[in-house]
Amino acid sequence: MASKHKQPLLEIDLNIEFTQAHVEDGSTPKEAYNHLPDLNIDAAGDFILDLNVIPSSSMHEMLTPTQPLLDLNQEPSTLCEDNIEYVDVDTENIIGEAENQHNIQTLSNEKRRAIYHTLLEKSDNGKLKKGVTNMVASSFSVSMRTVQRIWKQAKDFGDVNHRKTGNCGRKRVQIDYDRFREIPLAERTTLSSLSNALKISQSTLSKLRKLGDIRHHSNAIKPFLKEENKIARLRFCLSMLEHDGTTHDPVFKSMHNIIHVDEKWFYMTKKSTKYYLVPDEEDPHRTIQSKNFIGKIMFLVALARPRFDPQGNEVFSGKIGVWPFVTQESAKRTSANRVVGTLQTKPITSVTREVTRSFFIEKLIPAIKAKWPRDDLRNPIFVQQDNARPHID
Repeated sequence: MASKHKQPLLEIDLNIEFTQAHVEDGSTPKEAYNHLPDLNIDAAGDFILDLNVIPSSSMHEMLTPTQPLLDLNQEPSTLCEDNIEYVDVDTENIIGEAENQHNIQTLSNEKRRAIYHTLLEKSDNGKLKKGVTNMVASSFSVSMRTVQRIWKQAKDFGDVNHRKTGNCGRKRVQIDYDRFREIPLAERTTLSSLSNALKISQSTLSKLRKLGDIRHHSNAIKPFLKEENKIARLRFCLSMLEHDGTTHDPVFKSMHNIIHVDEKWFYMTKKSTKYYLVPDEEDPHRTIQSKNFIGKIMFLVALARPRFDPQGNEVFSGKIGVWPFVTQESAKRTSANRVVGTLQTKPITSVTREVTRSFFIEKLIPAIKAKWPRDDLRNPIFVQQDNARPHID
C-alpha cells in the first residue's frame, strides 16, 4: 500500500464497530481517525494499491517490528502454518443433504395404484376421513401432498399412472412416410442406401426397424402368367383335393403315391475351396484345363413322401435315387494319360427328351420297383415333373 501522506498505523478489528468513543478514550489518535478511508466509495486520490511496486522505506517505517512484511513471491513459512487452525468438515454429509434436497422421487405405477387402493379401502362413499391421508403417507414413506395428488388425479381422470411414460427422454425420430414411398426401390435395398436417401443414420434406421416403423422384405421374382396358365394351375390345385363329397371343409390328398422328379446342374470342381490339414500334410494340388470353363454335370433325383408306422418308426424314407447324366466312352487314341480303348466317363452336356426317356426306363422305373413299399404296390404311382422342355409326357 503506497500513500502520498504518512499515516499513523492503525490496528482495526473488523469484528467490532469503530466509533467516536475510540478517539475520546485516547486509544486511537484523533488525526488517524480523520484520515480513515471510506470503504463505501472507490479508492482514488490518496489511496493507490499497486502490488507490482516494491514497498519504500517510508512504508517500512509505518510497520512495527511485530508486524512483518508479507512477500507474495515467497511461500508461507512453517511459522505461519503453525498458527493456522484446521477445521474438519464432513463433506460427504453436506453433499448427501444437497442431493436429497434436489432428488425428487418418481413413484412407480404399481406403488401409485397401491396407494390409491389403500385410500379406497379407508374411504367412506368416496370421501376420506380426517387423518387417513397422513396415515397412508407414513405407511408408504411418501409425503402427504403426494397422496393427496394421487387421490385427486384418480377422481379427475380415473387413472393414477404417472405421465412420464412416453413424455420424457429423447424424442424418437419421426419418418415422413410420404417421402419414404417416393424413394425408388433400387435405393431401398440396404440400410446404407436408405440412410443416404433419407439423410438419417443407419443406427436410427436399425432402431426403427426393431420398433416396427419399417420392415424388411425379401422379394422373390414371380413368373409372368397368362390367363391360360392361371387356369391350368387352378385345375392342378383342385385335382389335389379329396373327392369325398364334402365342399365346406375340403382336404388335400396325402400324396404318398406321388414321386417328384427334377434335375440339377453341378460344377465338377470349384476355383477355390478350403481344406483342413495337419501341419506336416502337403497342400492338395488340383489342376484343370481351364479354370474359366469348368465342366459341369447334371443329376436326376427322384423323391417321394416318407412313411411311418403308428409308433413313429420310419418304414420308407422316400428316397428313390440319384443318377448322373454320364456316358461311358472308350478312348479313341493312346495318350500320356491312357491307352486306346480305355473306358472314360464323360458328362452328357445336352440332355434331350430322348435322354430323359431312356433314364426313366433304365434308371427310375427299376428303382421304384425295388424300393417302393410292398403293401402299396397295387395302387397307382404318379411321377410329377416340372415344365422343363426335356421332360416327357
